[in-house]
Amino acid sequence: MLSNIKVGLLVSVALLVFMIGCSEKPANQGTLLFTQAQVANVSVESILSGNYKYADGLRIVQETSGSIEILTDEFTSARSPEVSYDGETMVFSGKKTATDSWQIWTLELDTKSLTQVTSTTENCTDPVWLPDGRIAFSKQITDESQVQYHALFTIDPSGCCEQRITFQPHDDLNASVMNDGRLLFSSRQVYPEPGALKYLAMRPDGTKAEIFYLPDSSVNTLNRACETGSRKIAFSESGLFRTVNFSRPMHSQEKPILQGVDYLQSASSMQDEKILCSILKSGSPVFSITILSKDHQTEASSETHDPANHLIEAVVAQSRELPRKLPSLMNMDDPSGYIVCLNAEASTIPVDQNQGKSSKIQVLDYSGLIGETEIESDGSFYVALPADQPVRMQTVNSEGKVVRGPSSWIWVRPSERRGCVGCHEDSEITPENVVPKAVEKAPVAMIK
Repeated sequence: MLSNIKVGLLVSVALLVFMIGCSEKPANQGTLLFTQAQVANVSVESILSGNYKYADGLRIVQETSGSIEILTDEFTSARSPEVSYDGETMVFSGKKTATDSWQIWTLELDTKSLTQVTSTTENCTDPVWLPDGRIAFSKQITDESQVQYHALFTIDPSGCCEQRITFQPHDDLNASVMNDGRLLFSSRQVYPEPGALKYLAMRPDGTKAEIFYLPDSSVNTLNRACETGSRKIAFSESGLFRTVNFSRPMHSQEKPILQGVDYLQSASSMQDEKILCSILKSGSPVFSITILSKDHQTEASSETHDPANHLIEAVVAQSRELPRKLPSLMNMDDPSGYIVCLNAEASTIPVDQNQGKSSKIQVLDYSGLIGETEIESDGSFYVALPADQPVRMQTVNSEGKVVRGPSSWIWVRPSERRGCVGCHEDSEITPENVVPKAVEKAPVAMIK
């Protein structure tokens, strides 16, 4: 079935690794890993929408020197391969039997030693290696209010010390790690109503979460992104190739045109600013794999194609530089986190012009109002919020009528201290060098 696969991509990958110098590297270095999805079972539409994540019959394949090896033959279905920074260990999502939930596993590429990392009844997906050797992944959960969504967790490869790191009623998926050490992931509100899709960035301990990129409201998928050597973030947006500058992601979108390509499913960074991609060529019924040059052109003789299978989620087993390891300053004994806002009126949230000026900030949870406080004359406020709990904020006038809001959901980790220019302000605004009046007092507790 795989005899029709071209080996040009493998040759390109091998030459690339050779050129950067690899005198004493493991045998698996430079091999190509990807997910196979049978055309008969998984449609193009399912791949473009992201609905294939828990499909049956997926398998992870390694291509070495023109030969194909199925790495997950003992699994009913497996996908989402990611390789450790030393290039030696693959982490992935899979289920062994049809009745199993999807779990996170690791596989030593040389010895083929297999380890189950998570053991839960919930589905787990989209694992990624963190700079400290832990693994971040998405877990499908149902919270205490019976709202179902995917939250991000971290865990040691041994299965020890699982920790939840996002706490909003959002589908948080497709995480990757940027070179500055932060996680970048797609996020969409699911409660109380569907929200806009966006990329959020945060530290691996779940602190300092902020909007990184907000696409047009028509966008329905943001797949796992990668950072290139020139500090561009490359990704698939509703199946189309996009890049933004790391330093100005909200205002630097570029739309490279891939000649003869209708859709892009995945992008993974390589050496020399090349990008390994899964693409759907014009007129083709299946996704194939190719290499994009620094100038975002498909390289000649680099396509890997199989008419019976979509080839998606491609990565190269190669050692790469570690991103920054960001320290955590959380104090897990503190039940609160703290937010100071410089000016609640500096906001992109629409204002109800009929309600006049904001005089108070209110904090809401699932059940409704949990607290409120006066906004200072300079527009600032300083509050203590319940740690690891989703909340929303809104401003009201002196009569208690809503002027702005409610905002989207936010959370703070134990003892986390966050500051913002305004309420959902442009994330690239630089604050004025002033001391807000609100910090001249103790934070107002917003805890039931």
